[in-house]
Amino acid sequence: MSRPLLCATVFETGFEEARVAMLRAAPFADLLEIRLDALPRPEPEALVAMAPRPVIVTCRAEEDGGLFRGTEKERLALLRRGVDAGAAWVDIELRAADRFDAGPAKRIVSHHDFEGTPRDLEALLARLRDRGAAVAKLVTAARGPEDVLRLLRALRGADFPLAAHPLGRAGRPGRILAARFGSAIVYGSAGAAAAPGQPTLRSLVTDYRLDRDLSSASVILLLGGNLDHSVSPRMMNRAFARASIPALYVPFEAEDPGPVLAALGELEAVGAAVTIPLKETVIPLLHALAGDAERVGAVNTVVRRGDRLVGDNTDLGGALDALHAVLPSLDGLHAVLLGAGGAARALALGLAEAGARLTIVNRTRRRADRLAREVGARTGSLAELDPEEVDLVVNATPVGQWPRCHETPVPAEFLRPKHVVFDAVYNPLETRLLREAGEKGCRVVPGIEMLARQGARQIEIWFGGAVPPGLREEGVRALEARRTVMLVGMRGAGKTTVGRLLSARLGRPFLDLDAEIEREAGRSIPDLFREEGEAGFRERERRELERALLRPGLVLAVGGGALDSPRARELVARFRPRVVLLAAAEEVLAERIRGSDRPSLTGKPPEREIGELLARRRPVWESLADLEIDSGRGPPEEVAEELERALRS
Repeated sequence: MSRPLLCATVFETGFEEARVAMLRAAPFADLLEIRLDALPRPEPEALVAMAPRPVIVTCRAEEDGGLFRGTEKERLALLRRGVDAGAAWVDIELRAADRFDAGPAKRIVSHHDFEGTPRDLEALLARLRDRGAAVAKLVTAARGPEDVLRLLRALRGADFPLAAHPLGRAGRPGRILAARFGSAIVYGSAGAAAAPGQPTLRSLVTDYRLDRDLSSASVILLLGGNLDHSVSPRMMNRAFARASIPALYVPFEAEDPGPVLAALGELEAVGAAVTIPLKETVIPLLHALAGDAERVGAVNTVVRRGDRLVGDNTDLGGALDALHAVLPSLDGLHAVLLGAGGAARALALGLAEAGARLTIVNRTRRRADRLAREVGARTGSLAELDPEEVDLVVNATPVGQWPRCHETPVPAEFLRPKHVVFDAVYNPLETRLLREAGEKGCRVVPGIEMLARQGARQIEIWFGGAVPPGLREEGVRALEARRTVMLVGMRGAGKTTVGRLLSARLGRPFLDLDAEIEREAGRSIPDLFREEGEAGFRERERRELERALLRPGLVLAVGGGALDSPRARELVARFRPRVVLLAAAEEVLAERIRGSDRPSLTGKPPEREIGELLARRRPVWESLADLEIDSGRGPPEEVAEELERALRS
């Protein structure tokens, strides 16, 4: 095989959860690693028998970073049971390798270092090689870019089958780049992460296309601070796939970009994209500036030309491209620019050079004055401006960005139908500013237009030639994949059952808010109602809802009364999940909840209670819902399928 084996690690704490995780990961996996140490009562025979892909059995003791607390004899016996049940592979630690005969199973001899990346990697690799394993596995903790680079060098230099990747947040790029530089196996989670920084296998395939031969792929790194919310990797990699461009776009967080830029050559990288807060930091590390980089004073694109690194800037051109799609000419238009930071500077230069009459509005007037002097603009506040004399409103601040989606930099009263409103914020796809502008009849330009157009210019710089089609569409899909789907409705509507099925169909994590509350509290919901009363429980529920909504990309099932309080509804307005109302006839709901142990809120029979609660709650759900599905007219599988089609459309 000319690509690494893709392995989904099943690290679930329940038998049924492990079964579902295997089924969910199987379409993307060559192997399934069953972590027996995660299960309180492991049943290797049953798990191996039901696995839809060849199995690696693993059982890590606590001293090796696992959860198994029994004796070493008991641990090895569990592994033996897995092998005897037909597991194709077995993972045994280097310290125990001489004491375990894998029999017909292929043996992985592994070593994990959770403290750091050892200096003497060569000696460690020699010990792994000498054990004669089918694959040796080396996993070390990364404390920074240097550790990632050292492990990748070791991987590239290995003359035997080696699977290697770094751990932790700093190690994330190494997990992806390991596939490019010869790792025999690449691991991703089937559901719950088995190690710090472990992505899901599905994301490794869908976002980075690791299911292909990457041995000759060009590497492009995305350098920046917190890259958790960036959609660029998915957008770029999927656009490359459309155009059959052999390239791999990898996010690489770094406070100091120096070591990473210096290693672009050995990583066989074409270049790098640069984002906040490194756009100015990288300039002294480059050999030359080109295009708009020098006058903007920031670099968002680095291209490697032999031994030289050249910086460019596509933010300015991308923004103007997006605006010109709506306004072919900016000459003479009165533009109000909100912000005076790096993004605002690029936009100010572009607007001024295009002939717009520019007013800069910023919270700190001094910064606005400085930028205004530089580009020949004036400064002011929205309160000082006559909206009727404004043609274009441009937001270059982070106000309205996820997770603060409820904020806007411009009061709705300022907006007029004649305005064109451009928001450089692209997450969420529709900010509050754009939503309110659309309601006022304004023409709007979302930030994804700028993101896609500046990305297209970057691709031209890195590769030349035609830009791959569909960059904007891939960006939109990437943003939608980050938007949580929240299921609401009465108890008995099927939120949990349909939610689990939907999460498997969409490849997203599933979270049942009620189950999460019980897990956090260590008590059942009936007990919490008795101990805390409904008011106390609802406040606990609101706190857990906020925590859940801070995790993007979930399928989230919430209790029937979770949105009763205005404070809970404010969270929905703030985070803007896609709200789906699961509805069913009252008699269906009554039949489903009959005999439930959940406390009655009214003390009345289910038929009467449901009617009263629906009368109160349904208007709230309808006011928040993006979509309504009748969950009572068919089996849950059909409801989940219908819902998936509706969401994808």
